Amino acid sequence: MTTEKCLSANKALIDEYSEFHDLLTDTLSAFEDLYYEMETALEDISDSLEDARHRLDDIDTAFRRIQCRNRLRERKRMHIYSPPEPSESFSPLYPPEIYDMDDELFLPFPETDGTE
Repeated sequence: MTTEKCLSANKALIDEYSEFHDLLTDTLSAFEDLYYEMETALEDISDSLEDARHRLDDIDTAFRRIQCRNRLRERKRMHIYSPPEPSESFSPLYPPEIYDMDDELFLPFPETDGTE
């Protein structure tokens, strides 16, 4: 093989290597962009899930308050409209201190610590 052929073969090899290097660089750049987009999308999903969890906690708390308020009102109704028989001893259906409490503020369930 002559020197010119060797130089020509080396130049062709260097050109192929350069094209391959450019292709790898472009592929790596595309993967980095895709990774960044996926990471951003996952963070957005995580934030959305966290917001949804907080909204569900708020809904659960409101539902529990409504249930407790309704139970209290029902107990008061039962107490008001169904007096004990004369032969029965009177015992309130709920503690007497509830009489002094405002329905809207009464929360007889324990607050959760968020670990459930």
